Amino acid sequence: DGEISVKGKKGVAVMLDGELTQLSAAQLKNLLKATAGTSIKAIEVYSTPPASMDAAGNAGVINIRFTGKIQPGLNGSVTSGLGWGKYMKTDHGFQLNYGKGKWNIGTNYTYSYDRSWWHDSISRSYRESGKEHHMQQVQHYPEKVNSHLAKLSVQYAIDSARSLSLQLGFDQNSAPQNGYAYTRFIPDSTLHQRNDNLNRQRNFNSTLQYKWTIDGKSRLSAALHTAHLKLYGRDVFDIRTPNSRQQTRNFYPGSIATYTARIDYVRETKLLGKVEAGMRHGYTSMDNTRTAEVLSDSWWKDAANSNRFRFSENISALYAQTELTKGKWSYRLGLRAEHTANKGDSVHGAVLVKQDYWSLFPNAALSYTVSDNYKITASYARRIERPDYQLLNPAIRYLDPFTIETGLPTLRPQFSQNFELTQTIFKYAELVVGYNRVNNPMVYAIQQDENSPLVKYTTLNGSLQHIWHSSLSFPLPLPTWWENYNTV
Repeated sequence: DGEISVKGKKGVAVMLDGELTQLSAAQLKNLLKATAGTSIKAIEVYSTPPASMDAAGNAGVINIRFTGKIQPGLNGSVTSGLGWGKYMKTDHGFQLNYGKGKWNIGTNYTYSYDRSWWHDSISRSYRESGKEHHMQQVQHYPEKVNSHLAKLSVQYAIDSARSLSLQLGFDQNSAPQNGYAYTRFIPDSTLHQRNDNLNRQRNFNSTLQYKWTIDGKSRLSAALHTAHLKLYGRDVFDIRTPNSRQQTRNFYPGSIATYTARIDYVRETKLLGKVEAGMRHGYTSMDNTRTAEVLSDSWWKDAANSNRFRFSENISALYAQTELTKGKWSYRLGLRAEHTANKGDSVHGAVLVKQDYWSLFPNAALSYTVSDNYKITASYARRIERPDYQLLNPAIRYLDPFTIETGLPTLRPQFSQNFELTQTIFKYAELVVGYNRVNNPMVYAIQQDENSPLVKYTTLNGSLQHIWHSSLSFPLPLPTWWENYNTV
């Protein structure tokens, strides 16, 4: 179903080139589905991220780094891929780099097409007029995802110790769906529904970065990052019974603007090993509108089901950490302090969301190398998972005549205490056991009145959640030209 997990745990924060995404779960899913593998340089997985990274993500952080390797002279590559399951998928891309003297310029472009589908079977029971009724529903949604991704990187070496770089990026993807739903009421009626849905995202981003190697032991870097995301969604419903027909449509235009500034300092010391410290501030502004229309003789606006939701979030952070290896022992200690302030309101000015809080996020890891073939590591980290703006948005999204989806403005972030014990065997196999204690867990809920077939999908806070997990990761002893990774 497109959910992301690390070692079986959900609640993963996704970073693109080191910057945290500000997308809803559905938007992030569309972006990742539309990203061609040929455009990716590496995927870094942190089950216990260091203090230098954002504290979001109870299960850890995945950082996706895009291609941008610069080599002297003129060089490039062209890639193409084709896959076939029930439907076809394909991606194509090229990369071109030029380096001369103090200048390095790189560019790459990829196109991806992926056709897929999902299928649901739903059964509900309810009482009406004192009698027991049943509803059975089948939904089928084929989907086609088209995407384009382009990047330009310019690097300038000021001197042997200092450099300046600028990265510009553009990506666009559209995911149309033309599906149907068949609903049967026992004992007496049927309903057919056809859906024409479209989700489109267009994103412009830029990063300006300065790096300074002060001496052989100290480094300083600073960066400014901006991203502007345009969203467009459309739902068209055609609902028919043996005696009636109803046609409705909804439009969901929106925008997300993100601005981030950060500075990081690293120094190698004899006493404490590698010491890092830094600060970061990020501001995100979001604006989403829903316009509902109903067809009579012509399309007219349904004001009761139309709304606008505006949301802004400020996150400021300070961090420090140290890493040291001495003999067979190594450790990492870090502390991150974050201040979060967010606000959401309707177009009428009513404040729906308002949160302001400080949080501390310690993390620690201690490793002991028993032998060349065995190493054991114990780690601890406190993490946060903030509700994205869609989970806070109280607007009602109409899925079918009996199903709606809505957010909860009072939804609070969840905090987790994560403990993990990792054993590395023969330098390549990992056996992990762990425990997470989660306060205010965000739980996806399906709410139904026993006297009605109507159902509401939303996300609520629980009180306490305990998660125990274990995993074994290992490659198989295959020929050297066959690289493989397996996890149970």
